Amino acid sequence: MNVRTAIHFRKSFFGEAERPIAEAHGMTASLFRYDSGIEAVRLSNRRGHLVVLPYYGQMVWDAVFDGVDLTMANMFDMPRPASEIVGTYGCFAFHSGLLRNGCPGPQDSHPLHGEMPCASMDAAGLEVGEDDEGPYMALTGRREYVMGFGAHYVARPRVVSAPRLRPVRHPDGGGKPVGCDDGPDVHVPRQLRLRRGRAHRPARSLHAGGDGGAHRGAGPCAAQPRL
Repeated sequence: MNVRTAIHFRKSFFGEAERPIAEAHGMTASLFRYDSGIEAVRLSNRRGHLVVLPYYGQMVWDAVFDGVDLTMANMFDMPRPASEIVGTYGCFAFHSGLLRNGCPGPQDSHPLHGEMPCASMDAAGLEVGEDDEGPYMALTGRREYVMGFGAHYVARPRVVSAPRLRPVRHPDGGGKPVGCDDGPDVHVPRQLRLRRGRAHRPARSLHAGGDGGAHRGAGPCAAQPRL
């Protein structure tokens, strides 16, 4: 069974008081706005919750599962407006740039981890549905990067929360499941199209499991390959 309902967000939906926007199968999605002015979505299930910033690079700001805060210790009590990730370096996971990523070297001019971590998203929404692996909630988004005489690509992040175990599949999207986890799945399908139309970047994804082993103590995670 593949059934889904899509809710398209507007920034006017987000206020100072946290309010639920959807409930289904033991999951809840609620919207609020930090005092810093940044919009946030809390995706909760029986194990815990994620806080995702739908219009701010769709970074995963907070992750708490089984009573354990999975984020690193940091100085930020809330996300802060910034043009580079170091200006709000308190999140659980972020999306690294496609054109450039990682730490720039002496000969590089790109910002830390590239153009995507603090990018302003063009659109964001919530998908509530059921697929072959059961019910789920997914925060979705879209950002088009286009530069005259330069690169052109569309990023479509997707953060999925489910009430029960879901298979964790190989990064290529095929084959048998390689494990199970009822933490979130963070999918980052991206496509790069240069002006001559000759470059294509296949989909990539990150699995941010609920055990914290991949990220705890290592700082925010650049969300590209499945870990």
